[in-house]
Amino acid sequence: MYGFHLDTFHYRERGYDIAASIRRFGKRIFHFHANGKDRVPPAHALDDIKWDGDNGVVAALQAVGYDGIATNEPFCATVRAAAPELGDDLPDPMDE
Repeated sequence: MYGFHLDTFHYRERGYDIAASIRRFGKRIFHFHANGKDRVPPAHALDDIKWDGDNGVVAALQAVGYDGIATNEPFCATVRAAAPELGDDLPDPMDE
């Protein structure tokens, strides 16, 4: 069986409506990759993705009954500076 890997960072970078895409793909979403603008943690002060509210990402995931795992990538220095605990037990961050 094949499913969809929805990555909010890439969707935002391409200007797609993330909440609308979640509603469209629905049960076909097998993996949810939650990264904010420039790969900062979701809802970070530098992030501009709409996570909350009636038309936000969280509401869309709830509407389609997503109950899988959400992950993010704490690889870059920007993310580590914003939330150092994300880098616990990981190698040093990659250069931007």
